[in-house]
Amino acid sequence: MARPIEKRDTIVRSALEVFVEKGVDGTTIQDIANHANAAGGTLYRYFRSKEELAQSIFFENLSLFMSELKKAILKEKHTKQKLYAMVDKFYNFFENDKVLYSYLLLSEHNFAKKMTKNYQTPVDLIIEVINNGVAKKEIFSKDSVFAAAFVYGAVVRITYFKIYGRIHEDLSIYKNRVVEGCWAFLQNE
Repeated sequence: MARPIEKRDTIVRSALEVFVEKGVDGTTIQDIANHANAAGGTLYRYFRSKEELAQSIFFENLSLFMSELKKAILKEKHTKQKLYAMVDKFYNFFENDKVLYSYLLLSEHNFAKKMTKNYQTPVDLIIEVINNGVAKKEIFSKDSVFAAAFVYGAVVRITYFKIYGRIHEDLSIYKNRVVEGCWAFLQNE
């Protein structure tokens, strides 16, 4: 008999994989159970609903990713190095767990309205890094929100292209080029 924590982990991973394949709305409890080789009601031992499961996966993992991003930038002094550390974390996360990364990326709009005002996202952290860079006179952005949208878009769009099979190489080969492109934008924006 599987220990409860192992079964919960199996259900969470199975749900994650089915959510990425079918979307949260297109997934049924039975789809998750079948994927996990579990009885249909097993999910309810750990979560009240499919929606609670989907939300739990999103927020728990976004919090973990945010912790990793914050740790990475704390080690760096210069804004460009902070940007590089963030891009490195994004691309390593993608290459190490494409399913989880895809879920977080593809679900962010669904859960954004459930975030409290104090909840920090990668975009918020990028804005903070840009604002600090402006304060230190390392960059000259006039609009940190617009600049963050540009940077986030440049970083994340590369992962979309890999998800959809347009890029085949490991994303690490693009880190320097993405950072240099974003840095050039931030210097001239």
